[in-house]
Amino acid sequence: MTTCDDIRPQLAAYVDDELDDMDRLIVDNHLAGCVDCAAIVQGYRAIHAAFLVDAGADGLWDAVHARIDALDTTTVLLTELRLMRDEMQGLRAEVADLRRELGRRPPSPPVRTSPFSFPDAPERDLKQYRLV
Repeated sequence: MTTCDDIRPQLAAYVDDELDDMDRLIVDNHLAGCVDCAAIVQGYRAIHAAFLVDAGADGLWDAVHARIDALDTTTVLLTELRLMRDEMQGLRAEVADLRRELGRRPPSPPVRTSPFSFPDAPERDLKQYRLV
């Protein structure tokens, strides 16, 4: 015998016809003797019916297209431009801060141009390794 706790997790799938034949038969038998679960199924069916939309309904797609066309493209573009302007102002401020910071720093030491240079390595006399 199945209990309400066993059946309730399957009730939404039952209403949506997603159960296999065996599970559907088990739920049907339970609903025949359980007023509480039957009421839950009726509630699910009411919700299902309230949100059911016929995709082929006359005028549905025309209404969708009309709403899309009604969007004010100018407003969308202006909003996008405002966001870009705000970002550019932020970037300008960052560049100005970096320039001020660089102006306060002492000049950096010259960089070695050898492809074998290691900036953190101590200076060594490499003449002994010269191959020429």
